[in-house]
Amino acid sequence: MNRKMLLFLLCIAPIPLALWQLYFQPNADPFWSIVSTFLGAAAYSTMCIILLLGARPKGIDYYDAQVVHRIAAVGSLALILLHNQAEGLAHNGPVTHAAAQYGGNAQTIFLIVAGSSVLLLATKWMMYLPPRLQQIIQPVRRLFRYDYIKWIHHLNLIAIVLMVLHIVYMNIAWHTPIGMSLFLVYFGIPAAFYIAFLYNRFASGHTSVQSIESISDYTIEMSVAKKACPNAQIGHILWVRLGLHEHPFTITDVTNEAIFFIFERKGTFTKKLANQTPGMPLRVQVQRTRRLTFTQPTIYITGGSGITAAISAIRQWLQQPNEPFYLYASYRHQKEAIYAHYFYSILQKHAHFHYDIFITREHKKRRLTPERLVQNSDLEKAQCIICASDAAAAAFEKMLRDVSVTNIRKEAF
Repeated sequence: MNRKMLLFLLCIAPIPLALWQLYFQPNADPFWSIVSTFLGAAAYSTMCIILLLGARPKGIDYYDAQVVHRIAAVGSLALILLHNQAEGLAHNGPVTHAAAQYGGNAQTIFLIVAGSSVLLLATKWMMYLPPRLQQIIQPVRRLFRYDYIKWIHHLNLIAIVLMVLHIVYMNIAWHTPIGMSLFLVYFGIPAAFYIAFLYNRFASGHTSVQSIESISDYTIEMSVAKKACPNAQIGHILWVRLGLHEHPFTITDVTNEAIFFIFERKGTFTKKLANQTPGMPLRVQVQRTRRLTFTQPTIYITGGSGITAAISAIRQWLQQPNEPFYLYASYRHQKEAIYAHYFYSILQKHAHFHYDIFITREHKKRRLTPERLVQNSDLEKAQCIICASDAAAAAFEKMLRDVSVTNIRKEAF
């Protein structure tokens, strides 16, 4: 299921719920009752879809799920507030006051937890703020550990359960228990996926470190035994868990015995991971991503550590290197280009592989420009992939659109 299908699901999912509820419930004020019911159904179905995406189902691409999750979270915040206002105008009567308390508590928890998540986890919106305001907000964000905020984020589950209770007690108050049935089905499906996800997360995925190698002062390549994830493939996401915290990594290579991934020793989690030694136990899970196809020329633009995702893509391309592959890699400093020798070795063996490096803050500063892009004869028919930090990815995307490229896939971190 891709991004467009998920967004379509977000749009149509509330309709059956709203029509089902309206068929059974009494209407004290028909207009506002209809408005309130549709807004409530939209908020409820959106939160159920968020729960489903949180369970990381195999048929949904990781990157598409991330984008839709963010859209759904902001949308559900707005829908809950609008539903609350419309509910006050519907005049449902005192019989629903007790049920409304569950809805009110769900709203309060969701607004606090989801609001803090938007501020401290999903921070891509910050790059659109003025630089001065970003400088003020960044120190505040550093006061909160990312790993702990992720666990607080899971308290949204309480809000979802309270919302289910709100629906149940509203229908009991109206003496229409059958009205809650479809709502319970909507909740039951993602809840089943989530329970299975929690089981796999805590009761399975046992593996061990096979090898760990320092590629540079801060870059590590690690491999883990493949036994826990026999279906892992290059390009999939490997979730690695240490204690209560976990982190996603792109799989860069897979053998019969091991799964390889590369990371930079920067944050708290990766520093702890870098201290692991061969034989030490780990818990891992694999999440599928949309597999790249190379039936047309590929232009891959990276910034900084985004190069690890490019390595994964190149190794997929090497399985069938019939179409050109252009790699434009940008770094701040020359010492960060630790894979240059690897890419040059591919350059010598494969005529369809092209590699260009840009060092932006040393010696003769060199940056990727629209003028450089238009020199590529395959630009118009190529698929363009970007993997870089939020700000860099946005700049690269604007650059491509300025030269009339529309086939763009962006992965920002």
